[in-house]
Amino acid sequence: MKLFFPAVICAVFISISTSCSTSKDSNSITYIKHGSSFGMCRGYCYSESTYTKTEKIAFSKAYGRTNPEEFPDKSDTTDLDVKIWDELVSSFVVDSFFKLDETIGCPDCADRGSEWLEIKTKKKVYKVTFDFGKELNGMNDLLKLVRQ
Repeated sequence: MKLFFPAVICAVFISISTSCSTSKDSNSITYIKHGSSFGMCRGYCYSESTYTKTEKIAFSKAYGRTNPEEFPDKSDTTDLDVKIWDELVSSFVVDSFFKLDETIGCPDCADRGSEWLEIKTKKKVYKVTFDFGKELNGMNDLLKLVRQ
């Protein structure tokens, strides 16, 4: 009986520790995507950058009133310093992002443009689209970084 009680305590502690790390692990960010588009524009009016732990992929394409043959898609992949990734990830709270509405304001109404943030975790992908250049509750530090 003396050995039973410490064994149970140990098993409970290990179970709690494992479940906490699994929970945190399953919410880790896979990528952060930021983009903008303008429907009444000519040229490369759609741009998007995808950030992962190791790289940044910048993509632009013709959009709106543009003939895509005149403006072929452009893509550029560069290495991303882990310090920049860490700064991006730590600049916001994932759970707060998931609570935002998927559409905020009237993106690209009257050709004001639209902007978006998309976050992918191991659990889900969530995208929020909003008026170009506007602030986004709880995401302004992240927006400052990705708009540079």
